[in-house]
Amino acid sequence: MAVFYLDNQFLVKNGRTRLVVALLLLMLAPVSAAQRVPDQEMMSRWLQDMKTDAKGPFERIMWFCNDGEVLPPKPYACASHGGGIQHGELNDRARAIRGAGYYVANVLAEFDPPDITVAVEGRERLQQILLERYLIAIDGGWIFRHVGQYRGALQIEDEIAGARRILMALSGPPFAGQSDFLLRRDATRLLAHGLDLPSLTDVRQRSTELVEGDQGFEPLRNKIHGQPDAMDAERVRAYALGRPADVRTMDYERLAMAIDQLYLRRNISDQLSLLADRVKSRLVASRLRVGAEALAAHLDPETRFDVSSDLLAFIRNSVAEAGGAELQLALLDVGSSLELEVFRAGTTLVARVPHVGRSRGLFWLNMSSAALYGSGMISERQWFAIQASIRRLIKREVSLAEYREELRYLSRMPSWASRWQQFHYGAAIEHLAAIEPLVRNFLAEQLRSSPLVIYSNILDTLLQDANTLARIPHQLFGKTAGVGLRKLNPGLTRGILRQSPPGRSGLGLERDGVYLLPATTAELSPVAGILTLGEGNALSHVQILANNLGIPNVAVDHSLLIPIQQKLNRPVVLAASPG
Repeated sequence: MAVFYLDNQFLVKNGRTRLVVALLLLMLAPVSAAQRVPDQEMMSRWLQDMKTDAKGPFERIMWFCNDGEVLPPKPYACASHGGGIQHGELNDRARAIRGAGYYVANVLAEFDPPDITVAVEGRERLQQILLERYLIAIDGGWIFRHVGQYRGALQIEDEIAGARRILMALSGPPFAGQSDFLLRRDATRLLAHGLDLPSLTDVRQRSTELVEGDQGFEPLRNKIHGQPDAMDAERVRAYALGRPADVRTMDYERLAMAIDQLYLRRNISDQLSLLADRVKSRLVASRLRVGAEALAAHLDPETRFDVSSDLLAFIRNSVAEAGGAELQLALLDVGSSLELEVFRAGTTLVARVPHVGRSRGLFWLNMSSAALYGSGMISERQWFAIQASIRRLIKREVSLAEYREELRYLSRMPSWASRWQQFHYGAAIEHLAAIEPLVRNFLAEQLRSSPLVIYSNILDTLLQDANTLARIPHQLFGKTAGVGLRKLNPGLTRGILRQSPPGRSGLGLERDGVYLLPATTAELSPVAGILTLGEGNALSHVQILANNLGIPNVAVDHSLLIPIQQKLNRPVVLAASPG
């Protein structure tokens, strides 16, 4: 006896006629998008279509009842089914993409803890959820771009509740250990769960969007990306005043307002004090109260930077001692607020580094390393190594050669942080990038949204000072250049000197080119060498890409633009020594 399946019903072979009918039915059944096996190019096109579709990835609105029933959107439809939630039902294309292993179009309201805490698949799903949250933030809502107008597709209260379930599930196995602290920190920042904080990513994205329609804004965009400070809001407003009367300036004002919000002082002391009254550990409560008192009593940025960085490192080591899942999440939320405080105070200190003694600059560098550890960007072993290196410079007299050697060691921090991010997200990014290339910018944005932006800018100033002391010679086309050239990524190469056209991405460039590129180039083809125009540093878009691809990269000042452009389309040698 042979058994066949049709529409989930058993069909027993009982004569020739029934078998023929069964085969005919199978051949005539329509094949939906969800049943096809789509290729990556097709799925990529589907995602682009969802960005413009009024329903996004959804087909219709339905009730999803607790007993498993799915019912039409009628009032109280799930009342007799143990309750339920209403949201959009994924269309065939979205289901097909998910069936191919790409966890997009996530409705957080329907997630249960086992979805992310069980086996390897759970970890992969969590990583892709976080990558999707990033895409939503930087691409105008991504495939959910118009869903806000599709009433009932996503209920904000249910989404927040779902996000909180995910975040609280991360307090237990397999994510409770130190090695997964970065994932917990990122989930706390990326999953909206009731804590509303301004976003550095939002500021950078708005400035990038302005450059797409206004190339003249690029120098200010580069400043905001590389060396931000509170006065950037007024710089944006001043720039907008100089624009022609027929140019839409509201987008400039929105950017300025986002910068103002980023630097708006918040009463973090109350947040610390309230949590101190709730946590289970007396030690954690005591440290939170001491931090609250210090931040309430001091307005100077140095004290606030010191206290916030120290607290961040303490929270990472103590999060499990706070109590249950709710209290651990509350402590991580405090950490998010402290990271913003580190950013606000740190950008003020960065501007002062050239005017204070080297010991002071090294002390600030040490505190920023504590903030980096507290934000999960480096391991404890790496943090201790950085502290030991700085202590060697502060506690005894050193030669210029030793000073420069220690600074070169301290320059490893961005690479360490980048590798740690790659360890957590590299495979998920490569997987999702096959159908959405925008996700490749995630790692760079994570680095620039962390205290690493403060660490790198302080270190950059110390390195420039050390090179000045050492009288490091620079040459431009055979002539001595005292200033305006600075090594970012060492190497020796030769090629044709070229300049990327304005507004063009870093893709499709000639492999034999030594390219003059803006620091904010988001993508990069393999090229022979790079000259980064403007305030390039270890966290600029182009340097992160150059470091990953092993491409020599030298920052060049705008004052050298004309002599460089005069040599365009000619063969050149680019030599950047490690020193």
